[in-house]
Parts: sequence; structure tokens; C-alpha cells
Amino acid sequence: MTSSEERHTTKLLVVDDSTAVRHELRDHLERLGYSGVLTVTDAEHALELLRATPDIGGIVSGTKIPGLGGLGLLRELRESEAWRRIPMLVMIEPGDEATITLASTLGASGYIEKPLRPEILRKKLLFILAPRLTEAIG
Repeated sequence: MTSSEERHTTKLLVVDDSTAVRHELRDHLERLGYSGVLTVTDAEHALELLRATPDIGGIVSGTKIPGLGGLGLLRELRESEAWRRIPMLVMIEPGDEATITLASTLGASGYIEKPLRPEILRKKLLFILAPRLTEAIG
């Protein structure tokens, strides 16, 4: 089965204030076989959606989103008993070592540089989602 034929049941949340980035990322994810892709523009809406949709299994977020920002969203996730184990992949600008370090310190599951490359996105998602999939079956 090729990656385009694989189907993933994990529901993903994309958080970015750029319509173009949200659509591009959703399209990449759908081509990778993720059918439950939800999108919002800021951290506050992400938190509202997490409250309303408890089965979200992973988050991909920009860092420079309105409100709390992507790192503020990450902090909220890691401080919440209900959400601390949800994997979060942070989208960063190329070479932004300071953000990589801070995101890692706050508990990001990984990062991906913009512009997004589908094959790297696929590998990073498989890596961060694998522990949750193992727990679900084991």
C-alpha cells in the first residue's frame, strides 16, 4: 500500500493564522491519508476545539499565531492533565534555533521548517504519533 492509499484514523488539528498555510497543510495531510483534519486560526480557538473534540490525536501549529501564540498553546497543553499527552509539531521559520530550543523545553513533540515538505511532514507525524498508536493497541 502506498502512502497515498494509507488511511489514518488519528484526528489532527492545524493551527495557523495564514489561510494559505492552513489549506496547504490540510491538503498535504489529506494526501497522506489523514481524513479528520480540523483547522483554526489561533490558540484560543484551538483550546475551544480541544474542549469540544476530545479525540484530537495530534496538533500542527505555527508559532506566530494570534493570542497566546503557538508556544503559549503548547504551554497550555503541557499544563493540562487532559491534553498533556497530545503530540504537537511546531512549524518554524528556517534556522530559528531559539524557537526550536524553547519549543523543546516546553515539551513540543517535534518541529518542521517552513516551507513544508510533504515527505518530511509524513515522517515527523509518524514519529510523533507512533507512541500514541502503540499505547492504543498495546
